[in-house]
Amino acid sequence: MIFIILFAFIFLVVTGLSFYDDHNHSKIEEYLKTNGCKTKSYFEGRYKAICKESIIIINNSFVIDLDESLMIPLKEIALIEKSIKEKTAVSSEKNFIKIIKRDKKEEILKFKTVDELKIFENELRQRIL
Repeated sequence: MIFIILFAFIFLVVTGLSFYDDHNHSKIEEYLKTNGCKTKSYFEGRYKAICKESIIIINNSFVIDLDESLMIPLKEIALIEKSIKEKTAVSSEKNFIKIIKRDKKEEILKFKTVDELKIFENELRQRIL
């Protein structure tokens, strides 16, 4: 009987966390849609999107504060560097775009696949030219 109660409790907790995480996802998607973001990517708990005049980066967590999202205006981007390593053991650390702003601050955007990286990079280069 104790095991049934324990498993029921664990099931309820996991279901609740899954529902809460799904709610965060839809909240972030709505925020990005409202800001006119088209090219989006999600990897390692970060949403990255190219919007009309900026890149928006939102960290996914249990409590999401959309006002705390990082915005990089496209006009502040001075240089874009990329690193692609297709068949590596830790590919998540090898597929990234480094954005260097005019004030010399850097932001690294990691991508799960090379295709996602290339789509994001092409859209970004078209917007800043």
